[in-house]
Amino acid sequence: MPHFRVSFVSALVLVSLLFVGCATPTRPTAAIPLPQDMMIVAPEPTLPPEIKAFSGKWFGVWEGVLKHILIVEQINPPYATAIYAYGDAPSWNITNPNFVRLQAQIEPRVLKMSFIGRPATVTYRLQSDGTLDGTYEWSGRISRIKMKRDDGEETVRYNVDEDAGSLE
Repeated sequence: MPHFRVSFVSALVLVSLLFVGCATPTRPTAAIPLPQDMMIVAPEPTLPPEIKAFSGKWFGVWEGVLKHILIVEQINPPYATAIYAYGDAPSWNITNPNFVRLQAQIEPRVLKMSFIGRPATVTYRLQSDGTLDGTYEWSGRISRIKMKRDDGEETVRYNVDEDAGSLE
């Protein structure tokens, strides 16, 4: 009888740990760096809502592999100042999380940026549900992302479902 009791208790502990693991947001393995001088400036109230909506922080995962933060700091159509930040993705040979501040082109529902020194273009399209759909085009390849607005520091850093590459 003692053997059954130990096995039952062990199974109960294991099941409890599995449920706790499922309920806890998965934390990224590496933080995504952001610049210390980052500052989001509220857009002019006279701008169209389809442009103002880009202002702020966004988070997603490219193809379920590479964690990405987009920060639109300032909007002065037809341009916007944006930060493109990313984590690591060893399977894509990206091992140094980093960020770059860029001048993007903006128009209603579309934000587009190109990288200096790399023939890549990233386009974000505002969706009716308030999310962004993004494409990263480079050397004939296209990666996709679904981004959600981040309303708090913890959401940007930790609310990621790594297995599915989606947001919670």
